[in-house]
Amino acid sequence: MKSSNPDEGECPQKNKRLRTNRTGVYVRESSLRRHLCKPDKCYDICYRLSSGRLKWEKIGWISEGYTSAMASNIRGERIRAARHGDVLPDGKKKQMTFGQAWGRFYEWAELNRRSHHDDALRYNKHLKDHLGHLMLSEISPFHVERIKGALGKQKLAPQTIKHILGLVREVFNKAILWGDFSGENPTKGVKFPSTAHTNRLRYLTRAEAGLLLQRVQVYSAQLYEICLLALHTGMRAGEIWNLRWADIDLKAGTIHILGPDYAHGPKGERSRLAHMTGELIELFKQKKAALPVEKETKAWLPYQRIFRDRFGRKIKSFSGSFDLAVDDLKLNEGIKDRRHKVVPHTLRHTFGSWLAMAGVSLQTIKEMMGHSRIEQTERYAHLCPDKKRQAVEILESMLAVPESSAIGEMATQEMSRGDAEGAKNE
Repeated sequence: MKSSNPDEGECPQKNKRLRTNRTGVYVRESSLRRHLCKPDKCYDICYRLSSGRLKWEKIGWISEGYTSAMASNIRGERIRAARHGDVLPDGKKKQMTFGQAWGRFYEWAELNRRSHHDDALRYNKHLKDHLGHLMLSEISPFHVERIKGALGKQKLAPQTIKHILGLVREVFNKAILWGDFSGENPTKGVKFPSTAHTNRLRYLTRAEAGLLLQRVQVYSAQLYEICLLALHTGMRAGEIWNLRWADIDLKAGTIHILGPDYAHGPKGERSRLAHMTGELIELFKQKKAALPVEKETKAWLPYQRIFRDRFGRKIKSFSGSFDLAVDDLKLNEGIKDRRHKVVPHTLRHTFGSWLAMAGVSLQTIKEMMGHSRIEQTERYAHLCPDKKRQAVEILESMLAVPESSAIGEMATQEMSRGDAEGAKNE
């Protein structure tokens, strides 16, 4: 009997193996698994063992990050191992350059990282000439430190340097995970630049936020909706651009924000729920009621992005109308420090600041904003009510009561308790 598990056994006729343009690499579609709203696909390879017997081997699914190129590389390794064993004739283990490791990493990143375009720019501009030609085993913490120093001389922002060094770390981590490298990650002993002093400090007052929303609405109704959503939920811009109707639950008043298990999900460790204010619920109700109601529309509506550009495509950045509204209100007039300037991200920072000033715990703020580490949330600690001061004030009020009065009050309470127990016994 054939297995119903798409990972096991032979596939039904509908899911038979199909040839790819790479020798010995085949692909099959699953009738059960889904990836990016399409049937998931699995790569298989075939090759002959030293005995002459034909060997079939499953490589992996597209949803797991596998590609036809990766399957072809694995097939080549299997053939080499079958013919020559695990050791090359000169007795040395096969090695890989950082450029080759980057190539494999980018194949995976294209399917699994929404920042893969930025990764390619960072590699080509800052890493290729320094590391691309070196063997992974030749790269030491000294090489990474030298790159960090060169980037610092270019006066790049600390966060930019962290992204570049982080890319080196991730390429090595994947090479180790995939068995391409058995050494230690050279970034392990390198201290990344601190970005604590670069955090955005400016947040809006209630009056400023109200004026900004009013001014933005003059330029664009959709931009107003986006700004209101960011201000009331703290969602990142990328999270808003990826928002679909299937993520909105009007009955529960929640928004499902997808985590990194989804190929183009947001930053952070896991998916989370954002709770909508009454104003947002009413906004989405009106927006959904205005959509077409044809039968064919209902089928694809859950997968439609809520906010799109004028060509119906995914939005990639905030409209320039936001800057125009800020300029109209002169919110950035005379301000030189970028940390104090009002930018789109200020809306998210304002959300966190307002929660902190309302006395919401840092742990709750961390969860609501989707921070992966509590250190990211601690930037709001200075806005929280001074709990220690409040505790001392409570103690001080207790100590202000004269000791004789306190003893008398305790005696009265004890007598009242005794009378109540006596009445109960009677």
